[in-house]
Amino acid sequence: MSEENIAQPALLRTRPWHNIYKCFLSLKGYTMIRKLKSGQYRIYSRKIDPKTRKRKNLGTFDSLEAAQKHEREIQYFKHP
Repeated sequence: MSEENIAQPALLRTRPWHNIYKCFLSLKGYTMIRKLKSGQYRIYSRKIDPKTRKRKNLGTFDSLEAAQKHEREIQYFKHP
């Protein structure tokens, strides 16, 4: 087994839908772009602020594409 498979729970390694589940996790928890009731998209920091116990607002955008572009820019400057 590869290291990636060892880190995953056994349930995900044995079920055929594990790729869909991993994709769902990446969409819901990894990107931290959420759609607001107003129809706009907001980027939140991945880490929770220990003082406020909330995620920091990193910007609000009119389209999902603009939010994804800004997130890529954030990641580029975070990890040069």
